[in-house]
Amino acid sequence: MRERRRGHAEITTVAKGTHMRSPSVLLLASLTMTGATLAQTPQTSAPATPAPATTTAPEAQAASATPVPKPAPVGTMSELMLRVIYPYSDAMFYIQREPPKNDVEWNELQGKALALAEFGNLMMMPGRARDQDQWLRDAKLLAEAGAAALRFAKAKDLEGIVGLNEQLVTSCTSCHMHYRPNYGRRRGQAPTQK
Repeated sequence: MRERRRGHAEITTVAKGTHMRSPSVLLLASLTMTGATLAQTPQTSAPATPAPATTTAPEAQAASATPVPKPAPVGTMSELMLRVIYPYSDAMFYIQREPPKNDVEWNELQGKALALAEFGNLMMMPGRARDQDQWLRDAKLLAEAGAAALRFAKAKDLEGIVGLNEQLVTSCTSCHMHYRPNYGRRRGQAPTQK
């Protein structure tokens, strides 16, 4: 008898002149060979589309009852001013003291300008905005000054950033005049009457 391998199935061929004792052995061998061949042939038919998801009424209610996450302030406005906005705006105000000398320093300046622009947006968020009028206008001034600083920093335009000084000062002082008590007064100076 000769043996041959095809795939993973092993089939025994009957030698010439011998008689098969059982037709079921031939049938079993044929089915095994066909199954092995089909298992190794890549399927080219279109992938079955998944059955539509079915949800029960309680599952649908639970999904719709899940609250949508909303932004919530983490730090106070004072913390944002002292730890982020002041130092990042100072990088713009005093850029002539130590101008960026290489790509790393320009990239750092871009990050600070981007942060100023985004902090202007952050100040307009619900939960941050103190009112829907002057506060939003003042925050928009910061966002615009930061966005302009980012454009100049990307272009490595030192004079462009220096030219933004007035716009940045205006964005800061306008907000401080409206929302910081005693802004612009010296210690011991009495508040002015309106």
